[in-house]
Amino acid sequence: MHIVTSHRHDSKNHEKSEYFVQETADIIFLSSADTEISLLSKSVNELDTYPSIRLVNLLNLSETKSIDNYINKTLSKAKIVIVRILGGKSYWNYGIEKLIEHQMTKKCDVIFFPGDDKFDEQLYALSSIKGMKYKELWSYFIEGGAENASNLLKYISYLQFNSPKPASSKKISPVGIYWPKKNEISSVELEKNWNKSRKHVIAITFYSALLQSGQTEVIDSLIFELQKNYNCLPIYAKSFKDKKNAELTTYLLQEYSPISLINLTGFSLKEERLSNTTIFDTGERLVFQAVLSSMSEHEWSHSSKGMNDRDIIMAISLPEIDGRIITKTIAFKEKIKFDSITQTDLVEYHPNIFGIKYLCNLVKKWGDLINLSNNQKKIFISLANYPNKDSRIANGVGLDTPNSIINFVNRLKREDYQIEEFPNNADKLMKRLIAGQTNNLNKNVTIDIQSLSLKDYKKFYKKLSKKVRNEVEARWGRIEDDPFVEHDILKLPIQSFGNIAIGIQPARGYNIDPKNTYHSPDLVPPHFYFGYYFWLKYNFRTNVIIQFGKHGNLEWLPGKSLSLSENCYPEAILQSTPLIYPFIVNDPGEGTQAKRRNAAVIVDHLTPSLTNADTYGELIEIEILLDEYYEAYQTDQNRAKNIRDQIIELTQSNGLYADTMIEIEDDTETKLNKIDTYLCEIKELQIRDGLHIFGKSPKGNELNNLLLSIAKISRNNGLLENQPITQAIADDINLNFNSINCIKSAPYSGSKKNCLAQLSKSMWRTNSDTIERLELLSEKILKNDYKIPSNWKNTISVINSMNMDIKIRIKESGKNELNNILNLLESKFIKPGPSGAPTRGKVEVLPTGKNFYSIDMRALPTRTAWSIGALSADLLIKDFYKRKGYFPTHFGLSAWGTSNMRTGGDDISQALALIGAKPKWDNVSGRVNGFEIIPIGKLSRPRVDVTLRISGFFRDAFPNLINLFDQAVQEIIKLDESANDNPIRAAHRKDIEYFKDKKFSDTEVHRLASYRVFSSMPGSYGAGLQSLIDEGIWKTSDDLADNYINWGSYAYGIDNYGDQNKKIFTMKLERLEAVIQNQDNREHDILDSDDYYQFHGGMGSAVKKLSGRKPIYYHNDHSKPQDIKIRTLDEELSKIVRGRAVNPKWINSIMKHGYKGAFELLATLDYLYAYQATTGLVKDHHFDLLFESYIINERVNNFIQKYNPDALSDMKMRFLDAIERKLWHPKRNDTLNFLRIEK
Repeated sequence: MHIVTSHRHDSKNHEKSEYFVQETADIIFLSSADTEISLLSKSVNELDTYPSIRLVNLLNLSETKSIDNYINKTLSKAKIVIVRILGGKSYWNYGIEKLIEHQMTKKCDVIFFPGDDKFDEQLYALSSIKGMKYKELWSYFIEGGAENASNLLKYISYLQFNSPKPASSKKISPVGIYWPKKNEISSVELEKNWNKSRKHVIAITFYSALLQSGQTEVIDSLIFELQKNYNCLPIYAKSFKDKKNAELTTYLLQEYSPISLINLTGFSLKEERLSNTTIFDTGERLVFQAVLSSMSEHEWSHSSKGMNDRDIIMAISLPEIDGRIITKTIAFKEKIKFDSITQTDLVEYHPNIFGIKYLCNLVKKWGDLINLSNNQKKIFISLANYPNKDSRIANGVGLDTPNSIINFVNRLKREDYQIEEFPNNADKLMKRLIAGQTNNLNKNVTIDIQSLSLKDYKKFYKKLSKKVRNEVEARWGRIEDDPFVEHDILKLPIQSFGNIAIGIQPARGYNIDPKNTYHSPDLVPPHFYFGYYFWLKYNFRTNVIIQFGKHGNLEWLPGKSLSLSENCYPEAILQSTPLIYPFIVNDPGEGTQAKRRNAAVIVDHLTPSLTNADTYGELIEIEILLDEYYEAYQTDQNRAKNIRDQIIELTQSNGLYADTMIEIEDDTETKLNKIDTYLCEIKELQIRDGLHIFGKSPKGNELNNLLLSIAKISRNNGLLENQPITQAIADDINLNFNSINCIKSAPYSGSKKNCLAQLSKSMWRTNSDTIERLELLSEKILKNDYKIPSNWKNTISVINSMNMDIKIRIKESGKNELNNILNLLESKFIKPGPSGAPTRGKVEVLPTGKNFYSIDMRALPTRTAWSIGALSADLLIKDFYKRKGYFPTHFGLSAWGTSNMRTGGDDISQALALIGAKPKWDNVSGRVNGFEIIPIGKLSRPRVDVTLRISGFFRDAFPNLINLFDQAVQEIIKLDESANDNPIRAAHRKDIEYFKDKKFSDTEVHRLASYRVFSSMPGSYGAGLQSLIDEGIWKTSDDLADNYINWGSYAYGIDNYGDQNKKIFTMKLERLEAVIQNQDNREHDILDSDDYYQFHGGMGSAVKKLSGRKPIYYHNDHSKPQDIKIRTLDEELSKIVRGRAVNPKWINSIMKHGYKGAFELLATLDYLYAYQATTGLVKDHHFDLLFESYIINERVNNFIQKYNPDALSDMKMRFLDAIERKLWHPKRNDTLNFLRIEK
């Protein structure tokens, strides 16, 4: 059994490696609360005589070796050991087990207390002292304060040394009002300290431990700053979860009605995960989460992380569950002195004035929205634009952003916002924006635009820190050198319409100087970028920014991962401007990035509806021929042969033959079976049915399609009303058929019930035909076109749930989305809610319109995710063995933070299972508290060496999982197993031999050889291929491989944070036999995002360059956890091309969305091109199919020309570039004639 450790970082981002040591003593006290340690130290020093005592912060004992060392050396003569554990046994599991072992051999008392006031049965059972003595001891901790601390020490002496028994614990007021220099005061005294001219009150909530330990300087500083604009209501409590404390706090909040609340306590106040409110947010007030850091200011200032793992959990991820706005660190822990009696460093909170001023400014700016009438409020709408082309403005994943803005602005007009001459439809809006300044460097602007004089720019620029200014000028020169400056004016991509302004977010800068910047993951933004935000903050004086749709680029700029400083670019640019972010509900990771780095408030929105791809055109023709063939096969062999030849000839002519992965050695029946299977999978493929419009719930067919997509999958526990509707029907009609896990193309041999048979005239031959009929009946039932027999209990249960719950929630979503943006514009709290993919069974995310949160990182990977990941790993190895005839040794896996949040850890579970390790969970809390190594005999196959390339957000959000995987690798390296059974150990030994001669120490050599987790540079994000592809500055796939290696060669682990070593990264990549990407839902696909080709394609291109061979590209389908599919990337590409990209059903749905519809068509082509550039797996006929569907098809061509002519030009240039680079060899001889670009 191994524990997962957490550490404090030193100034170089490396972990402290020396072990904590103290001299032996009679009494040992361990706690994770420095306030408690300070209080006990003060009490010990005030006593005349006292037995020897040691005080220890548990953070010093987080490694297994440090725990062993401390117990062996310091506890050898201890008579009593007291441990206060916040988070239960799982928080310090290894330490508890070792202390119990020590107690049994040394016969000392060991007592475990919870770190809060909630009794813990498990800790009590493990303690050697019980009954009244345990309760009396604990009562001193619960009540707190100096007098109780002193009597606690005396009580310990009474127990162990027969000293006089002290007085029982003294009750201390659990809740009170604090004021500087007066400590606890009455409400009457509070009001005497208020300025009656101030209109509003701000509440501050904090733990009474700060008051009891005398560490109120940070509270005093906060009150001082807030009082410039508000009266303050500072409330302290031992715990705000306690019922009586909660009631008193609620009374005070109701009595004084603060408009906002600043919270300094950690964790979540919710007792139930899906509860929507806490005592803090009653009254619809916003709640701001301030951070009291356990780092020193020196550690923080030199840390690229910005926070340690413990603080991320306590002060960020858990408070997010309550819907709090994440702000900055307002205090650091600084060493005051070393207490020689207790042999411990005493630390106290010192105010961080930068963080306090930021927080108070943010509170004030949100508060201004309360004071202003709607016709006084100024709103700035920012639109993402990447790639930086006029054809790709208003990026918003799954969102018709232009129509969403029209819908939003129309609502603002009804609410009396001052809006002048705003375009009345999406087409006019986009034409107006494109006529103005954009990110296009060679733009011919034809209308009036907003601008900034260089004089004003320089005035605002001087407000930035010197470090930021130096970095900007070192890279971009002076403002006069910016390409968007003309005649001492900085032209900006902004247009204003009264009190509403709308802008196109500037590019990061790669487009300005692509050849000299593509290799820089930490590229600082140019002057043009700063000017955009200077204008909206200082000239327009916006009250709030709305970044409309996933996602902008501000939250991805260089700087600390969390708790940003004035030298971090997101902070330097945005500062304390309120930010509202409409964001797709299924992408918690990237939305969380904006919440944590930019203090954004998310308003989540629905995903687009999904629908079956079905078959069309030649696919229907082939499908009919297959039915005819199997029918003729039984009666007329000659006719069957003719039909078979027709099928083969037709599929060869249109490329489908190659898409089905038919092998040369396959016999005719195998070929036909593969074609049949392929068509079955295409028909059942889930594709998007258009785009979502913010503020509008789907209706009609779109609503029915979304309901059917949700109804077809298992939800929650998968039982009763949560089972798939197709399975419910199958069970009700006694079909004895598994609609989820059957082989779709296999012959169906069950009964053909009349209720299904009459639904379709096509042949009922395969399991897929059965599923199709079950889905047709499901659709009729959902539309109320079929009366359900009363004895269909399962179906009735599912339908009641869909109609009386899910449908209502979907219908509420659009209204909620708009209403909650309006609520935020009045500075009102909006309810938090979980995030995830509704069509993967996460129906709890409905209705949308909430401020979504992610997941408790301590519980990852979940048991469910482990079962999915382990199964996927097993299927993956079996597939590899089937293809190659031997077991794999080295895999590469891309793991993203968003997917990890959505699934609960499928990818990391898969990686652990491949190397032969398994998480260990605490049975009470469900948290992961370690791992176990699966013995090779039990594994029944060799281990697989896995190299992880994690996203930057995964790095920031899940340090615990990096540590978990890294520690598992360290243990596996030590195993006495053969090279065949343990390629991880074999590779490690080989790499050690290489580095031995490179002037490294033995420790450094071991560490280099054991790295398996890589990511981008600390504080930066991405895989580095996008700018190369978008700007066309690559020659061969080797260029793409080089930049993938350059951006991803930073190693992470338990004892380091982002050490760059290209050599060790390339050594790992060179060995890879397969590169893996998992997809966990069908609400998007590989041709709607640049991340897939950058990570998956980038890794593969690197492997090919380094090893000279192309790896297997696995793209596994985890969208149905009960039916995991192992697929190759070329299989997935062909399915998406035929099933979505050229499918008339999808094209027609997207053509309802004007400019954004054409945008989506172009994006699909761009990503297909990028996959061909990185992998070479795209076939000529795939490009041919898109060419025919987008360019040759007159109706589609005219649509693109009408709504987004720039997209048509960009499409033609993309096709031409593919031809010139020999990525595509067109079938048609007249292709170039259709690719002429009209000037």
